[in-house]
Amino acid sequence: MSAAGSWPRWSLDGEPAALAKYVLPDEVAALLHLPGPPADSPIGQTEAVYEALAGAAITYSHEAPSDEPGRQVVRQPGEVLWCPRHATCLDLALILAGACLHAGLRPLVLILDPPESGRAAHALLGVWIDEVTGDEGDGVPVPDAEVWSGRPDDFDDLVQTDPTGPSRPLLLLDPVGAAHALPHSPVLGAGVAFADAVAAGARYAREWHWRLAVDIGRTWRKQDTHTPAERPADEPLRSPYVPLDAQVHRPLQVLRAEHAVVPFQARDELTILTDWCHTVAAGAHTGVTVVHGTGGAGKTRLALELAHQLATRHGWYAGYLREHPTGRDWLGTVVSPTLIVLDYADARTADAEHLLAVLRRRTDRGAAPAVVVMTARAVSGQWLTALRTAWTRDGHLVRETPPLHLPPEHPAGAALFRRAARAFHDDPGHELDLAAADRAAPADWTTLDHILLALLAARGPGRLPTTHQDLYEEVLTHERTYWAQTYRKNAHLGRDADVPLDVFNRAVAGLTLHAPTTRKEIHAALRAVEELSDDASWRETIRTTLTTCLQPGPGEPLVLRPDPIADHLTLHELRDDEDLLPAVLDGLDGDRLVTALRQLNRAAAAEPDSATRMVKAWIGAGADRWRPVLDVAAEQGGTALAALEQLVDIEPAVPWLDDLSAAIPFITVGLRDLALGTDLRRLSLLRADDTVQPADLAGQLQRVSYRYVAAGDRRAALMSITEAVEHHRALAQTNPAMHLPSLAMSLNNLSNRQGETGDRQAALTSITEAVKHHRALAQTNPAMHLPDLAGFLNNLSVRQSETGNHQAALTSITEAVKHHRALAQTNPAMHLP
Repeated sequence: MSAAGSWPRWSLDGEPAALAKYVLPDEVAALLHLPGPPADSPIGQTEAVYEALAGAAITYSHEAPSDEPGRQVVRQPGEVLWCPRHATCLDLALILAGACLHAGLRPLVLILDPPESGRAAHALLGVWIDEVTGDEGDGVPVPDAEVWSGRPDDFDDLVQTDPTGPSRPLLLLDPVGAAHALPHSPVLGAGVAFADAVAAGARYAREWHWRLAVDIGRTWRKQDTHTPAERPADEPLRSPYVPLDAQVHRPLQVLRAEHAVVPFQARDELTILTDWCHTVAAGAHTGVTVVHGTGGAGKTRLALELAHQLATRHGWYAGYLREHPTGRDWLGTVVSPTLIVLDYADARTADAEHLLAVLRRRTDRGAAPAVVVMTARAVSGQWLTALRTAWTRDGHLVRETPPLHLPPEHPAGAALFRRAARAFHDDPGHELDLAAADRAAPADWTTLDHILLALLAARGPGRLPTTHQDLYEEVLTHERTYWAQTYRKNAHLGRDADVPLDVFNRAVAGLTLHAPTTRKEIHAALRAVEELSDDASWRETIRTTLTTCLQPGPGEPLVLRPDPIADHLTLHELRDDEDLLPAVLDGLDGDRLVTALRQLNRAAAAEPDSATRMVKAWIGAGADRWRPVLDVAAEQGGTALAALEQLVDIEPAVPWLDDLSAAIPFITVGLRDLALGTDLRRLSLLRADDTVQPADLAGQLQRVSYRYVAAGDRRAALMSITEAVEHHRALAQTNPAMHLPSLAMSLNNLSNRQGETGDRQAALTSITEAVKHHRALAQTNPAMHLPDLAGFLNNLSVRQSETGNHQAALTSITEAVKHHRALAQTNPAMHLP
């Protein structure tokens, strides 16, 4: 058997008999409810098999163009019968062949070429319904071979054209009849009854040109079949849109993007993304793009609508990537064009890396490339750069389109309001005021805000809110009413009993930061609320109430949605109760703590100043709390970054300033200003210290110079390294054995900075002196200093060439090569590169 999942393309001309290796009766039987004991005839048994497949809701998929003529990708049974239920005519024929073998029938697969050029070949399923012995079948010679390379004479006399007509030995089926076609992509012969599929099979055999036939019943050997990939317990992608539970009356539930209660309002970005997806699918590389914008801009709904249209109109496997990693390997198995929506990608870089590693397998084996559409609040942090680095390191060829920014406001906000109001309106006695949003709207209503206004307008007449804060509070008032009703029911209270909404508010804020997915995690999050910390019974009542009200999907976290409303409530509760944030965060560590800080960082965009003060206070209450905040700042920037930048400048200096500097690499994307500010503060502290050692000051000046380079300030970098060289030169004069190496290194850096600012002659002078010092050092200790000498000689050659002295440049690089060659002979692993 072949390795699991590693199905090669079938070679039509090279090894046609290998088609039998793709027939897996046991796998088909495990996925398809096949008929039991044989029917009264082989035709009846074949019809039962056909009807079983026809009931599997398989979508017909046109064969994609191949970069290897004569070879075709074959889908595994799991793709056809489980997920995503797509199939070509050949896939369907092989599934039927497997079902026939399981039912005790003898199948044959026939490949025909079209009568005119420009059309794809077609596969039929044949079933022997009469036992054929010897070389004769109903007076027609039957080839005694596994593969029939030519059409037998009088072949039509073998074929049963009508299942109710005169008996013939061979029944031909058009397998496409067992699948259905997409509304926008009609397919001849799809979705037809068994008799029509039989008639179509006979017609194809008469009118199309013979290519070959493979007698599966004769050729098939179980031990030779390909091994299917392991199927996960759940599909890796959730359907783009999920029906809303008719029993749910929670106000915010109808706003969830996945329920699509409000019909999608057209926007140009959807057209752009759709066209780009088709371009990627026609190529050879995985596609990646990011849709970014503020909370409530409509990023998730846009991505889901894209997935919905590609799935329902174009036959893609498209959907929302589930948060639980189980099942993602299946995405590397799927043949069909695939679109994956990765929501909150700026907080899920590990998920994105794993996903792209899986998708690389698709293109490696010739399947259609996948497209990943990620949503994020911003692309300013280094999360996207880290992702690019990962796929480049893995050798994954990715076609990336520039990030697509969604402005906060919808381009047709008034039309969206009217559409949403009509969708929400269910009271015939209340006439809708479709102009209400225009009177209420400031200039910065987001896409979500228009829908929230429509929800309120549909509930009854009255003045609509005119600020974000008032709008979110008004919507939350309705939501809290639902919480209270559910709580009274769960706690067996009367309809007028008081409900501790202050506890609910803090509980929801804590849950939204924690983002728990299990019962144990939910209880841990609720313990952050003082009243619930030691009362397990009350805590359980709150848990069941909020699980009912917030309604997370399978494996999804128990949090409040939509995000802008959750952000509003969370920040309000954290601001009013200064003990809540420490209570939420202090019980967490590792990934759970980083997750909570990410959630806070996203929410903080609504009130950055107050959120920054909260984060600063939390960092200041613990020795190493800055470390997870730095992780989030590197990924996302935002409040996490602002808090650290402000803490760097406070008096007295934070005790972890040196550790912070060491933790920030010199090459970074989102932390350049923080890195520079940190090392400038350290430099100012050293300058103010009368006991500072000159070597420490010189080292810090050199470090500041590196930070200026990263920040793009070349002049400041030159000034810092120039001062560092002055200190190193003075030290080297008093103790050359200790300080000459540092002087040489700083001179090399000075040369680089001088070159970057255009002073080529000064750069040559500095590197010449650096080489002179290192040459002397290498003579006394070649093992330690020869590698640096070789590197400096390379730089010297560059500077000599820049100033026009090409002969000297050749001499210098020749010597550098000589030293590198000697080093490579003694330690090739280190020096050969």
